[in-house]
Amino acid sequence: MVEELTHRLNSEVFAFTNGEGDIGSLDRAINIAQEISEKLIILRYKAYETKLYPTPDAEVPLQEFDMDLTPSPEKPEPLPVAEAIQQDAPPTTVFPASEEEIPPHGESIIVRDVVNSAGMNELPFHEDVSAEIHSAPLNLRGLISDAKGKHEKIDVFNGNYSLKEKITFINTLFGGSSESFGSAVKKIDATKGLDEMLPELDSFAQTYRWQDADRQILNRFLEKLAAKYA
Repeated sequence: MVEELTHRLNSEVFAFTNGEGDIGSLDRAINIAQEISEKLIILRYKAYETKLYPTPDAEVPLQEFDMDLTPSPEKPEPLPVAEAIQQDAPPTTVFPASEEEIPPHGESIIVRDVVNSAGMNELPFHEDVSAEIHSAPLNLRGLISDAKGKHEKIDVFNGNYSLKEKITFINTLFGGSSESFGSAVKKIDATKGLDEMLPELDSFAQTYRWQDADRQILNRFLEKLAAKYA
């Protein structure tokens, strides 16, 4: 994509310098140069992320390690005299434990079973609650209503943000896709009312999981959106 833009930029500059172009050629060249700059900044941001979070090295197969886990045979040690005498003695009769000794043993088993059962029941509950929290959809209409009046009225959404804000919106709310952000901006400016735009916003929110995005950045985006439809 950057290579294509560079080719277009060279064509516009070449046309102007050779007398074949006009002021429009320069304007187009400036717009293309700005778009190239934005895309290069996004690429640098992604390269920085990759450097901070490199992909883990491939795991070394276990068969490469020559690990002999077979226990080495040990020579039997001579038994003490007392133990040798005890082994040579005739077997003694073992009487079963009395009924009074059984309840403590039985109680310990019951307590352990109860603890294990409680532990097994708690883990799925925690996982289910966590999944529900992260998967809860956003109430975009409510958030936009709360954002009204926090930004001055604007007639068009496109261009009413700084370059830094644009890159932040692209990376945080549109998965790093400048094309998706540009499509959203065009639809915002093409629609006259919030009711018409809400289905499109819901689609973007579900695709890029706005419920997990930085809430401060999302609110800043919605404040500008509310100012457009105010």
